[in-house]
This record gives sequence, C-alpha cells and structure tokens, in this order.
Amino acid sequence: MKGLLVTFSENPPKTHNLEVLGRLINEKSSSWNAKSSDLRLLTHAASDFRYPGETASLPIAERTRQVAIELRESILKEIHNTVI
Repeated sequence: MKGLLVTFSENPPKTHNLEVLGRLINEKSSSWNAKSSDLRLLTHAASDFRYPGETASLPIAERTRQVAIELRESILKEIHNTVI
C-alpha cells in the first residue's frame, strides 16, 4: 500500500495501520475499493497473531488469507493503471 502511495507521488506515513493507508489511497484513487473492515482485519492479524500464545481460528486465518490475496490483486491493479 505504501508503494501504491509512492506511485501517486505521495510520501507514505510511518504506520502499519492499513486503514490509515487505505484512507490516503482513497483520497488519490476513485477506483480504490478496499473495505475498512478488511484492512482492520489484516492490521490486527499482523500484530496480534505474531506473539506467542496468540492464535487465529481456522476460519479467521482462512478469511485473513483471502482478504490479503484480494488486497494484493487490488494494489497491483491500481499500480498498473497508474503507471501505464
């Protein structure tokens, strides 16, 4: 997401909060459609489940993986449309 902001000639902030990055992208792209709830899920998964003793249930892990795949595709599409 920070790379996408760079393609918009924006200096990305020092944050790992994907909702914040998503709002900034939304200001630059009318086609950006990532849901805040999905970005929140990924942000929490990245921080919460990396510590010992914290785990995700299989359904949450599967949903998080799917959201990550969809977000990656969306970012690559945005970069492609911006660069070309």
